[in-house]
Amino acid sequence: ESIVFLIGVISDFKDPSYVSSLPIPIVVALVLSRICGCIFFQGTKEMRVEHFMRFCSVLLLFIAAGCFSSSMHKWQELDVVGTWSPARERPWLNQEVFDASECCSDKTNRFFV
Repeated sequence: ESIVFLIGVISDFKDPSYVSSLPIPIVVALVLSRICGCIFFQGTKEMRVEHFMRFCSVLLLFIAAGCFSSSMHKWQELDVVGTWSPARERPWLNQEVFDASECCSDKTNRFFV
């Protein structure tokens, strides 16, 4: 899996001089992944499999729900599924619920900067 990723990264370089600097991050990444794998293996040795599977199932469910939500939004933007216009059919859509521009605007008081 990492080799396929690295081939994609290396083939994306236009200037070949950058390729000479890649072996150091590659070796560091391989060493760190080996260390993380060993730590994960040692830490989960005494863990019950049913707890691990339950946690992974719930995590996978959230990831799948996010992917599904994002893809349905994209399909709706492309007018393949559902309606986005006319807006008069949905008066509740895009109504202002609250206005936080007084206290939290990055253009006026630089709250987030």
